[in-house]
Amino acid sequence: TVFAAGASLSGAGLALMRIGGYPDSTPVREATSMSELRVAWASTWNEITQEIGTDISDWRALDPVWMVRRAVAEHRPLPALWFVVGTEDESTLTVNRVLHETLVQLRVPHVYIEAPGGHTSSFWRAHEAASAAWIASVIAN
Repeated sequence: TVFAAGASLSGAGLALMRIGGYPDSTPVREATSMSELRVAWASTWNEITQEIGTDISDWRALDPVWMVRRAVAEHRPLPALWFVVGTEDESTLTVNRVLHETLVQLRVPHVYIEAPGGHTSSFWRAHEAASAAWIASVIAN
């Protein structure tokens, strides 16, 4: 059984990267554009582009939405996915919603939860028990 777990979207993104590398040489019909990324990451655009830059290939290497689209297009198996985001999380709420909507459109099974809170360790600690129960259920099945 394969599952992905991580704190924050970057943690989940790193877990998604474990399903395999995605070299830029393979064409994907639904490639994420910089304008789509700018909308998804609007609240932290200036900060995040300082870290990642504005080259689309650099973003694709880190973007969970693009990784999921790519995996589905290439018929790669995806890990079981469970993620929770705080409704006051100004840094990743929008991109988590975009990822959730993408998973729904692609009919990828997953658990998505929005709950009161922000992008904090106390928020994630409050959801550790539910996450552990989910992991146990994935392993049991």
